[in-house]
Amino acid sequence: MNDLHTGQPPSQQNIPFIFTAIGGYLTPFIDGRVLHQLLELDCDYLPWIKVRLDEYSICLEEGEDYYLVLSNKPGLSEEYHLTIEAAMSLAGLEPDANGGKVRELFVFFKTMVFPKLLDEIHQQIISDKRTVH
Repeated sequence: MNDLHTGQPPSQQNIPFIFTAIGGYLTPFIDGRVLHQLLELDCDYLPWIKVRLDEYSICLEEGEDYYLVLSNKPGLSEEYHLTIEAAMSLAGLEPDANGGKVRELFVFFKTMVFPKLLDEIHQQIISDKRTVH
């Protein structure tokens, strides 16, 4: 599978994932605005994300699948950080082919990239703890 825009393999994409420690484990998240951009939607972000999260509220729970982050950036009042699973679900709701491509992209990262990356980070943390006196 190739990048949606450049034709590069997905592992070479520059997608700004957010890694947050939850329950002692690093968990990858993506900003809802990034998902909105990847989907190339022709609508405003904030109404779109609120409607989608409301429509999918049976399956997605705030505080578990996504987090509302109040932004201190000028002009941005609310940001939603989505788990990869939540981003995959929301991408899959989009009726055009781009939603499926974005969903496949996240599946690739979840299954092929993140396990290796998170293992490397974990090993580095263990190594750093051993060298600290």
